[in-house]
Amino acid sequence: MKAVSLFIAALFLAGGAWADGLSSRQTDILRITMATDGWLSRTMHQEFWDEAPPELRDNKQMQVTFAQLMQDEFLQAEIFQRETWNSAKLSVQAHSVVRTTGYLEAKKKGYSSALLQNNSDAQAGLIKARDNAEAILLAAANRTPMQTARGTFYVTPELVDMVMSGLDAAICRMKRLMHIDWNDDVQEYSYDSLHVSVLARCPFVLQIKDILTAGKQASIMMLTSRTSESDYFAISFIYTGATFLDPAKSVEAIANSGMSSMGIT
Repeated sequence: MKAVSLFIAALFLAGGAWADGLSSRQTDILRITMATDGWLSRTMHQEFWDEAPPELRDNKQMQVTFAQLMQDEFLQAEIFQRETWNSAKLSVQAHSVVRTTGYLEAKKKGYSSALLQNNSDAQAGLIKARDNAEAILLAAANRTPMQTARGTFYVTPELVDMVMSGLDAAICRMKRLMHIDWNDDVQEYSYDSLHVSVLARCPFVLQIKDILTAGKQASIMMLTSRTSESDYFAISFIYTGATFLDPAKSVEAIANSGMSSMGIT
């Protein structure tokens, strides 16, 4: 049981004081799965669970308890982020700070987490996450630039849609990773603004790129689903909003620019 407790603590504090509870490979899989542009394969799932404590792998009831605990506690960080951006989108529309019920509930659950109550580093991280969330909402409401260590950006509805789609995919992958049995089921995901539906294990991630080609402004909208570090499925749409004198040549130029922006040559 001690090994299971250490394993669970390590999931919450991966890379921190409890790093010994996870192997380096498990830490990598967890990081990739949680990333908004991440992925999760059957092989990664098998590798993660092969290195879990034997008493967890061999006890069905403990597996159920573990999965529920991860659902109630671990995923709250991802859910809080999603509700932050959902609130940000509403704040942009309202020109004032809007906090959804989901945001307030996720924020409250974070502070009441039993697994984090006695860890000062985790509590400090929680406070920082709360402060960042409030800063995002204020920037969204006032339409002012958001200053971060990674740069400066404006909170726009398009940005929110892209971030939320990545979080939805990450939450879906985490739910699959937390169950010892690999789930190969697919479901339908609809993207009404793009007039398309797809069957997939987890949601696709929305990306929007603006490019200038043939003297015209065009937007490339893509739905992507990564399967490895270098491979992914993608569905692309091009919106030009204008008439081209030479449509065939212009579309070719737009396609080449879009692929170049993704690193494809």
